[in-house]
Amino acid sequence: MVIRIKKNNIPYKNNWHKIIKNIVNLVFDKKNKTDQGIKNCISKFREYFYILYITNIKFDIIINELLENILVLLHDNKLKYKFIKLVSDTEIRILKGTRYLIHLENFILKLVKLLNDNNYY
Repeated sequence: MVIRIKKNNIPYKNNWHKIIKNIVNLVFDKKNKTDQGIKNCISKFREYFYILYITNIKFDIIINELLENILVLLHDNKLKYKFIKLVSDTEIRILKGTRYLIHLENFILKLVKLLNDNNYY
């Protein structure tokens, strides 16, 4: 994994907690409400997930950390319920599947859609 980090010139001192917070900030950024905003963020999400992947952070830890960081920001109980259901569905897909990065990316995009559909922004 360290070879990939060096080969791709990724700063190794990235704290994975900071990367999780960056992902959460992207999800809750009001600029991402439009289609163009979502398209711009997809590459950022992929970059962040790739960094987490090559630094060997387990996906269940990533999901739990995202869960904790996002639940604090949600105030509506119905929206919290939908979010927790989305998290549990994602965890099941990750456990059954092999392409973890795709499942995480799908999770984040569904979360952005959930926030848009519920006029959270």
